[in-house]
Amino acid sequence: MHNDPFDRGKYRRPMNRLRFVRVPKPGLSKERIAQLVEQSNLEDFLLLCAPCTGIKLRKILPQDIPAIEVFFDVYRSRRKVGYILKQWNSPMVRLGTNIKLRKDLPDLADRFREIHHLCSVHFISLLFPPTAPQNAVMPISLETAINHDGINLVVFREALCRFATCLERLEPLLKAG
Repeated sequence: MHNDPFDRGKYRRPMNRLRFVRVPKPGLSKERIAQLVEQSNLEDFLLLCAPCTGIKLRKILPQDIPAIEVFFDVYRSRRKVGYILKQWNSPMVRLGTNIKLRKDLPDLADRFREIHHLCSVHFISLLFPPTAPQNAVMPISLETAINHDGINLVVFREALCRFATCLERLEPLLKAG
């Protein structure tokens, strides 16, 4: 008998994964949720885990960007936190948001150092989209990545908590005063 784990036959995940009701019933146990997550695709996993992590997801269908497999806006307490994104050609699920840093803030360099430090501690990367130098604000994209194969409820909850904590700590740095 041939037991090569790299053989794409017997050990391959089935491509026609089981579909189930997208909105979980409140009485589902953690074991049942874990079982459904194992059987699901990424989109179903996120929709199933959202109530367990205290967030709400709103699906966005980016018709003009065929490279995107999954895109959701993330809300916590009716406030938009950011987005979840998975591209077809990437093994990573990205959790991100966009912030704006005003250039006229006092101690801009110190604030930027603090923003960089907070993001680094929480494993969040800073991306700077191109902008005109005369703009009064500096747009910054914040993103953290989770390996798609290693994603589960605990990892997802931890990444979301880390991301939300970082955003809460960044708010005072973005305001004047």
